[in-house]
Amino acid sequence: YEAWLLGKAFGAHQRAFYSLYALHCELNYVWFKAPSRDPQEKRLLFWKASLAELTEAQGRVEATPVHRALHDTLQRYTLERVLLRRMVNARVRHLDVQQPLTTTYLGQYLDGVAFSLVYLLAQVLSAKGKISPADEHALTHLGKALGVIYLLRHTESYHERQRTLLPADLCAKEGLSEEAIYRFSSSFTARHGATAEVAEREHKAFVRVVFRLANEAHNHVAHMRTLKGLSPALHPVLLHATLCDCYLRRLERCGFDPYDPSLNGASAQVAFVWALLRHHLWGRTPF
Repeated sequence: YEAWLLGKAFGAHQRAFYSLYALHCELNYVWFKAPSRDPQEKRLLFWKASLAELTEAQGRVEATPVHRALHDTLQRYTLERVLLRRMVNARVRHLDVQQPLTTTYLGQYLDGVAFSLVYLLAQVLSAKGKISPADEHALTHLGKALGVIYLLRHTESYHERQRTLLPADLCAKEGLSEEAIYRFSSSFTARHGATAEVAEREHKAFVRVVFRLANEAHNHVAHMRTLKGLSPALHPVLLHATLCDCYLRRLERCGFDPYDPSLNGASAQVAFVWALLRHHLWGRTPF
């Protein structure tokens, strides 16, 4: 729903926006749909091979809506093919990672997942796909913030499969063990027989880790908005910052608990629509 709304800002370039977002969603849901590593890898390698064929002048186009839409986008716009491959390769390399060891590794993974997407969207709106250094700087910060938002929104789904994107070095600093990550929930004490004191301590450590990541995303968005000389043509892409703001405000109201059900659902969609409208009418920046 959010992507559909953001795509409307692209005007005549909506089809390209939705085709790239469709690829992004397909790659994301490989992990959620496949029950184990092998089918996940096969699906990602299928996309890797399909993208290689799409980028060839006489390449074969798979008879699926996403493939056809991507083929049309690649024919119409000057896009860096390496970024399409990077979106797949980042996920392939991450298949065997149960928990990122460092914040640096997490940043590299999120760059491949989120920054590649926003950069391609920016190329759709740029003349001949050329991005200025100032615009690229802004997109780098936006990609990092958006990557953290994706991480936090999928926290519960990852933890249900005994995997996490919370980096080990950050968790260690806050006193959060890997075991505590997987057993954390609002019903922790009831389901695991833990004392209230243990549950409260682990809850606070978990919230501190989430807060640190959310604060980093907020800082990236805030810094991006201070940059000067950005191309007006890229403002529709930079509207993703409003998506980040909206989620982070709701997360703060929920005490930085990504398990809170009020973070998603109809109320969240209404909040995002209102955030876009409010920003459009009274925002100090176009994004």
